[in-house]
Amino acid sequence: MGRWMAAPGKAAVRAWQVEAPAAGRALFLPGWDEEAGDGCACVREAMRTGLVGPRTQVLAVERDPVLAPRVAACLDELGLAGRVRMHGRELSRLRLGTGQPLDYAFVDLLGNLDAPTAAWMRDELAPALSEGATLAMTFAYGMRGNRFLARCADAFEGRHSGHARQAASHFGIHDRLALAGLLVTMSALRGLSFTFAGALHYRDGVRSMVAYRLDGIRRGGPASWPSLEEVAGDVIPHARASRLAGHPGAARRPPMGMTRVERLLRALDDVPATLAGRRPGHVAAADRAARELRGMVASYREGGHDRSAAALKAWATRRARGWVHPSRRGRAGA
Repeated sequence: MGRWMAAPGKAAVRAWQVEAPAAGRALFLPGWDEEAGDGCACVREAMRTGLVGPRTQVLAVERDPVLAPRVAACLDELGLAGRVRMHGRELSRLRLGTGQPLDYAFVDLLGNLDAPTAAWMRDELAPALSEGATLAMTFAYGMRGNRFLARCADAFEGRHSGHARQAASHFGIHDRLALAGLLVTMSALRGLSFTFAGALHYRDGVRSMVAYRLDGIRRGGPASWPSLEEVAGDVIPHARASRLAGHPGAARRPPMGMTRVERLLRALDDVPATLAGRRPGHVAAADRAARELRGMVASYREGGHDRSAAALKAWATRRARGWVHPSRRGRAGA
């Protein structure tokens, strides 16, 4: 889609979504308009309003490997050199850690709100938000082909209809899809409270979009609000270990009946992301090592062999760096 940066509806909504106090650390999905040959409009607007100031650390996400360098160069030209951390993979693979909290997050999605994004919001974004933070979101207005969002909408119209009616009345949203997106966001942010700034509809080229802004986010939201697992069932990935102890998004123990091998295979998903934060050049090698190790671990099913997750992840990490001690080559515990 060309020239989405210049779309009047998009520009007006963008200006509304960056109405927030100055941030110490902010997350953006800046984007790049190939037809216009320009991008990072949200960051420009945030700099104009003072949301992004001289000391703001910017976390920028661009999943397209071709566009990521252009986005990075654009941010440098805006005067943010040395204050930007680029994440060149899917948003759902971004690990926020326990460092400086996020004061502002602009989750500007190109498509629908899907299960991996909602799970990332639960496991990574919610624990990382500072007290009083602002979260702005946009996603495509449509549910066709989105099994996750459809499942959640059905749940909020069925067994969780009481929560949905309460939220619709409180926030003044009665459109089915717009309400479903907000309710899912609330499940992802379960345990947090906020002031709802509103919901806006606009057109981004040929697409219809919906936008939210949640202000003044704080700990201590209603614990009775249904979790993502309760509204989406098996469509949503299981919770990962939270980076902040005590957050409602903290991982639960693996379900009873989950085998040791299944837990190990899940643990392997972290290997490429772990390396990406330190040595981006090793991501592809880490992916290959993880795939190879998955096959090896799967072969243990019949033999009944056992390996610890820590040992297997350490082996895959060293293998991704191109080195395994000669005396231990071929052994998963190396």
